[in-house]
Amino acid sequence: EKYLVGSISISLCLVFPYLVIWTFNVRNMIIKFCVATIMPVLTIFHTMEAMFGTSPPCVESTMGRYALYSSSPLEVCFDQTTCRPITVKLKQTLEAARAFGLALVVLGMYQSTLGPMGYEPFTTMQAPLDSMDHTIRDLFSFGHLVNNLVAALLLQLYLTAFCLGLKVVTNIIVGVETKDVMSNAIFRSSSPSDFWGKKWNTLIHGVLKRAVFKPAVRHFPKSMAATAAFFASGLFHEWILSAIFFVHDYEKDEDGQCKLCYHPSYGRNLLFFVIN
Repeated sequence: EKYLVGSISISLCLVFPYLVIWTFNVRNMIIKFCVATIMPVLTIFHTMEAMFGTSPPCVESTMGRYALYSSSPLEVCFDQTTCRPITVKLKQTLEAARAFGLALVVLGMYQSTLGPMGYEPFTTMQAPLDSMDHTIRDLFSFGHLVNNLVAALLLQLYLTAFCLGLKVVTNIIVGVETKDVMSNAIFRSSSPSDFWGKKWNTLIHGVLKRAVFKPAVRHFPKSMAATAAFFASGLFHEWILSAIFFVHDYEKDEDGQCKLCYHPSYGRNLLFFVIN
């Protein structure tokens, strides 16, 4: 029964972003991103946690705590002794607001400086930065590596500002302490495992570990369970891309194509995460 209910819940979450974007004619990329990520992704993995019995400690102790955990856009901190959600202090909220403001300033300066260059300060071969047509020598050239670092830093800044904003809103509205999501992973990580496990998007790391890795490791070696978690990460990133770049019918020409729209190259996110 739980698998039937869970499957229905996951199916509804997969369809939800497209229905909202199509019904309300959403065209702003940031709003599309929010619609596709905040509720559907977490609900999918929280549902899988419930199906496999791998929810965090204390979450399922009462219906109210489970509702709080499931409805929060960030992972709520629970007191491991009493299992009660930890009340956030005013000082913590002000600190989160200060960090959010600073992140916005840094992001704005970064975009103003590197945006006019297309976030490619170095000229490399004629193939675009995201092309698969680079030679091995081109891939490891100084300019190409720096251009990729610039793009990665932009993504880190976006995610950091976005998650800090969510933290401030959650602290104010819900009044509970939430876990940090981004910790300057590019510059502070000591290893790939430290990067993915402790510094970069720990919210998604946590739900992937509980919803995919832990159920899989019951039946398969750790290496296969880890691959399954990265595979799931790649799949949902591909799904998010399809929602963000959803093309409305009125944007299509007579041939059913939108020549002015950006069409992402699908499959690369999946390949990237599986390789990792």
